[in-house]
Amino acid sequence: MNVILESGLDGAGPSPMYLHRSDEPAAGQEGCVFRIVSDDSEPCLVNAQAGFGYATAATVWEAASAVLLIAKGATYFLKPQAPPVWTYLSDTGIECVFSPDAKISVISSYDEVIAINQAGEELWRRTVAIDGVVSLRIENGLVHGQACHDPPDDWAPFTLRLADGSVVG
Repeated sequence: MNVILESGLDGAGPSPMYLHRSDEPAAGQEGCVFRIVSDDSEPCLVNAQAGFGYATAATVWEAASAVLLIAKGATYFLKPQAPPVWTYLSDTGIECVFSPDAKISVISSYDEVIAINQAGEELWRRTVAIDGVVSLRIENGLVHGQACHDPPDDWAPFTLRLADGSVVG
């Protein structure tokens, strides 16, 4: 599977699938446009409603036959098979990493760490910061990262249990 961040909708070709943050679809409004190409399914054009963050990224999760899309913070889990299955996860996503066995994805946002399974179902969610969570890594069943506490704009390390999101230490 390959994901390409497009410069926008070209007005021609297939209609995009709209991913949105609320019960109200953003059809007709251009967000971040991703083209997903897979050997297992038809190419998929996605128009993802933007969130309230700065990050835009696409991370392929091969073990789940899925992709995690971050559209200016709005974070979506998407299985592009027919029919596509997707879940909205956050308004302020920054990055994601996978457990060593690739059964869990851990996503950071401005204030939270979120763990999901291969079906895109939330396993746990933990608030750890006020102004950013970065440098996620998973080792020996523990999630390590840096959390920003504002004021005074200090970064501090944190550790959570991958199994349940509980704080270690």
